[in-house]
Amino acid sequence: MSVAFLAQGVTLALSVIQTMIVPKLLGVEQFGYWQLYIFYVSYVGFFHLGLSSGVYLTTGGQKREEMDKASIKSQMLFGVFYQTFMVIVIVSLSSFLQTGAERTFVVVMTAIYLVLQNLATFMMNELQCMNETKKSSFSTIIERLAFLVPLLVLLVLRIDSFSLILIFIATASGLSATRCAES
Repeated sequence: MSVAFLAQGVTLALSVIQTMIVPKLLGVEQFGYWQLYIFYVSYVGFFHLGLSSGVYLTTGGQKREEMDKASIKSQMLFGVFYQTFMVIVIVSLSSFLQTGAERTFVVVMTAIYLVLQNLATFMMNELQCMNETKKSSFSTIIERLAFLVPLLVLLVLRIDSFSLILIFIATASGLSATRCAES
């Protein structure tokens, strides 16, 4: 339980920094792209089409040994391939529409985040359905700290680059997915 509270505390600290301090660091234009990214990633969860929740509901309460790992793996891979296909379509459309380098960068980073975050969510749901919430909480802590530490460095050094922030977010999400996969 203490690990879950720690995960929530780290998440709260990151949220406060993101909403109170990052806007003061970024200039008006940079902040606009940051907000565009935040807007886009709010729709990322729709792209798993309920697959993650469905697997969670069908396997909930089972012990690790009882689970049909081949079925879960195939559903996870289907989700990753489907989302990757959608990402390619979205990035291609964005490039074709030539919306500008910064906006295209935001779309590409959203696309990367989409695949990584939905994969991490899928695996965290599986950890939770096996009642391995401690491992799930550790993954959350790793993800948040992997973003919080570089963000604090940017703040201290007064580097006002939304693109670096987006790269750090994607990296943190990738670390979370990797941590879940190891569990």
